[in-house]
This record gives sequence, C-alpha cells and structure tokens, in this order.
Amino acid sequence: MLFNTLQAWFHPTIDAILAKDVPFHYRWRLILFQPFVILIYLINTVPVLFSKRATELQIPVRDGRKLRSLVYQPSRPNQAFVQSHKGSRSAPTDVARSTLRPLHLDIHGGAFLGGHPEANHRFCAALSDRTGAVVVSTTYRFAPRYPFPAAIDDIDDVVAWLLEHAESKLQADPRCFTLSGSSAGGNLALATSLNNTLEESKAKAVVTFYAPIDVSIPPIQKPKPPDFPSRDPFSFLLPLYDAYGASARPAHIDDPRASPCKARADQLPNRILMVVPTIDILLAEQLEFAERINQECRSRREDEKVELMIMEKCFHGWLELPSAVIDESTRVRVFDRSIAFLQEV
Repeated sequence: MLFNTLQAWFHPTIDAILAKDVPFHYRWRLILFQPFVILIYLINTVPVLFSKRATELQIPVRDGRKLRSLVYQPSRPNQAFVQSHKGSRSAPTDVARSTLRPLHLDIHGGAFLGGHPEANHRFCAALSDRTGAVVVSTTYRFAPRYPFPAAIDDIDDVVAWLLEHAESKLQADPRCFTLSGSSAGGNLALATSLNNTLEESKAKAVVTFYAPIDVSIPPIQKPKPPDFPSRDPFSFLLPLYDAYGASARPAHIDDPRASPCKARADQLPNRILMVVPTIDILLAEQLEFAERINQECRSRREDEKVELMIMEKCFHGWLELPSAVIDESTRVRVFDRSIAFLQEV
C-alpha cells in the first residue's frame, strides 16, 4: 500500500522529467523543484498514510484512466437523523433521501505540476466531521506533460462521476454539492463550477485558498505586493509555474475555464469564499476579481457573491505546512471560517 501511494505521488513528475516531448527548460527546473516537493511531502503527509481516516477510491475518467482519490466519511453517525426518525411514519423514499449527506470535492494544489489527495487532509477531515459531509479529495494530470485543458478535463470527469454515483456509492446528495481547492486546485474548483452541463447539481459554493485565477498573465509579469520579498529565491521556477497555461494562452486568453477571473457573475456559484494571503503574487488578481464580481451583483441589486478573507503576513501555501513553521492560529482561523461558510450554504 505504501509503495503504491508513493509511486502515485512521484511517478507523474519522473515521467515528465524523462519525457523527450517535454521542453528541456521545464525538465531541469522540475529536477531542482523536487527536493522542496519531497521535503513537504515527507514532513506533512506521510503520517496520513498510517491514518485510517480516509478510504482510497479510483475514479474512472476518459481514455480508460482512473484517478486516485480519498473519501472522508463523518467519524460519527448522524445522530440528529436517528433521533428525528424514531417512530417516524415518513415514506421510505423521504427517509432514505434525508439520510443523504452533503457532497464536497476538494482539489489539491501543486502549481499544476504535482501534488496528491493527502495534501489537504486536515481540512478534509475537519470539514467532514464538523458538517457531516462526504468529502472527496482527488488528483488530476499535471503540467508540463499535460498542459491546459488536461487538468480541468480530469476534474470535470471526476465531478460527473461523483454526481452520478453520489447516492448509490457515497450516500451523498448530488443536489447539495460544494467545492474547494488550494492554489492550482482553487483555479480548478472555480473552473469546474463554470461547467454548464451540471444543471441542478451545479456547485452551491466554492472555497479557494490562494488561487491562481488568471493564467492569461505569465507569473513573471504578475505584480508583487508591498510586503513581498525584494529578492525571491525561487524566481527561477516562475517559467515552470507557467507550464499549464503558456501553450494554451493564445487560443484561450479570455476563457474562464482557464482563467476563472474572466467569468461573469451570473456564471458563478451563489457563494464564493476566497482566502487570500498578502505575501503572494496572486494577491492583485484575487482582489480585482472579487471587486468586479461584487460590483456586478450590486448593479443588479443582488447579494454579493464573493467573500474575502485577507490573511496579513501569510504567504502562498502556508496552510499545508507543519505547525512548527507557521502560526497555527492562522490555520485554525481559516479552517473555522471555511467550514462555517460551507455550513451556512
């Protein structure tokens, strides 16, 4: 089991490094990127492998592939339902429907270059336990081997499968469906919420953590906020972070499925919470998106869609780091608000 999991974590990156069809300027950066990735994986997620909190699920997608996912079921039974239906004369179908739990999909980050379903274990487990939701965490194909639209195609397939099999396989309600994602996963969560084939099962809400929502601009051209370090030791990786969107940019410059910041307010879910750290080159695009969407809502005399949670002195990716190297209270605040937000929905 452990060997299979580690293979799933690292095989896509090794495959990209060895692939002759991947440009060399991406491959050498991937090699230098790996020590940081491995360190984060080992420190933060290996303990999850020995936890029985989630079960593994292989979700079938196009081309006969399967995507590795984790399913978090609430750790306690639905006592409120049990008590409310003691001696109930409700019709069997009504009772069965009321036992269904909310369905939530979380999408991990990794700059579109890597990552794994265990990355957001803390959030997924807490969300399931505190809301009673069935939470699924999934992976997808990675750049540079698979640029846009490979990742969003995979997430679309995952969502379609989950909604079709929610009741029969997960005891979840496809009509109470929400999404979340960190970094690249935030982009994909917003992008898949724009899928107009979902109809009544369209996502009710989305939570994003430091999401890159504008891939029409190369990372190297994004404005640095005032408290961003004057010298970025990882600036040599910026071209690698562009591997997902660069080749598709000419044809998809205004495509909201690539850059969700291009979407109109009426295309988006009714509720969006964006967790935005201030030490991040993605700060400006998230603030501008929230202001534009909320202005569109105000102009139509509708409730604002986007809520911002601005995290001062926090940096991109801090939520996935061990408690020893961050202010744990910031993670607690973010998780508490995110879970409360989804409970409200």
